[in-house]
Amino acid sequence: MARFYPLVQQARSLVHEAARSARSGTSTARYLQDWLLRPTDWNWRLEPERGGELRAIGDIGSHWLDLVQFVTGSRIVEVFADLQTVIPVRRRPVGPVRDFRAD
Repeated sequence: MARFYPLVQQARSLVHEAARSARSGTSTARYLQDWLLRPTDWNWRLEPERGGELRAIGDIGSHWLDLVQFVTGSRIVEVFADLQTVIPVRRRPVGPVRDFRAD
């Protein structure tokens, strides 16, 4: 779990130190990835029938929400998201897809 990474622990400490002097009720964050970078890359997150309607948002978003609450010490009560699909058309493979497993 990301909460226990040293960088996350340091971020939490910095946020809590800053919060002593000024408190904002808004947090902004971004999640950028490059592991589905090419139009030929494929993963279950691209298939609504396998990953659900939310796909990557449901998978990665839950971890992101937990991390924001952990770092800020505040509970998320509302989310506004600007979602973008960078690669609108992908070429689905004809055979099985290999993932990050080492064989």
